Amino acid sequence: MEMKHDMRAILGEDFFKEEVRCDYKISAAQKMVWAMQLDLYLVFKEICNKYNLRHFFFYGSMLGAVRHNGFIPWDDDVDVAMPRKDFNTFLRVAPKELKEPYALQSPYTYPNCFMSNITMRNSMGTFTAKAFKHLDYNKGIPLDIFPLDYCRLDTILEDRLKIHDHIMRCSSWMKLQNSHLSGEQLEKSLKYKTDNPLHDWEEIHRIISNPSYENSEYMTMGVIVINLMHPPVFKSKWFEKAVPHKFESLEVDIPIGWDEFLTERYGNYMEFPPVPKRGAINDAIIVDPYTPYKEYDFDKL
Repeated sequence: MEMKHDMRAILGEDFFKEEVRCDYKISAAQKMVWAMQLDLYLVFKEICNKYNLRHFFFYGSMLGAVRHNGFIPWDDDVDVAMPRKDFNTFLRVAPKELKEPYALQSPYTYPNCFMSNITMRNSMGTFTAKAFKHLDYNKGIPLDIFPLDYCRLDTILEDRLKIHDHIMRCSSWMKLQNSHLSGEQLEKSLKYKTDNPLHDWEEIHRIISNPSYENSEYMTMGVIVINLMHPPVFKSKWFEKAVPHKFESLEVDIPIGWDEFLTERYGNYMEFPPVPKRGAINDAIIVDPYTPYKEYDFDKL
């Protein structure tokens, strides 16, 4: 696979072999996905260093660093978060810094994609949601990038409800480009129909990055809404600086408040889930590290 860095030298040949970790089998193909994602992270970090941008391994990637010194065996992606100002700078500079097979995916670079975070991609592989396989945008191996925004406890729920509607409109626009939606899928998508998804995408980021919240005691990652009525809220001091941590054979950045963050997010985060629940790789995702997405036969699915 085409990668900027010699990941076999960095990770070692054994990394690429099928193995069992924590009673979970990891295929050679998944190992290649991981290697491509870590290569993406190194490219991402080089840009961050050049422009003095802060970032942190986030959510499951942070948990993997602390609990496993690497990937959670049943995880299939890498998530990083950036404070809003750094995120906005990266959004602006990355397209001119990245060369094939790397690209930054946002509505400004791939106008058919309105996912509310942004994503770095390696075009030499394939990784996409089956629901969006018909859309013309970069479906390469991803590194997901999220903004961290200041927030206020008395307004976050109201903001979140507004953001949810804009997220649904963006998602519905993408789904409505599919001529094979079922009746139920079509009805749900039409409920949030929009003719201007770029406006909705920009509204998501405008609402959550309200300048009047600047330097609040709290932060949130608000561009993704999963549990609508329970927004994730973090102490700003947890993200005052980054500290290095081992991740596979690399050194990555995690927030100085990693223990408080992981405890707030996962409770007893060092405890493994039961064996039957060790398998988060989503069957709604198409993953192939060996086939460039432009060559993948999506019609066969």
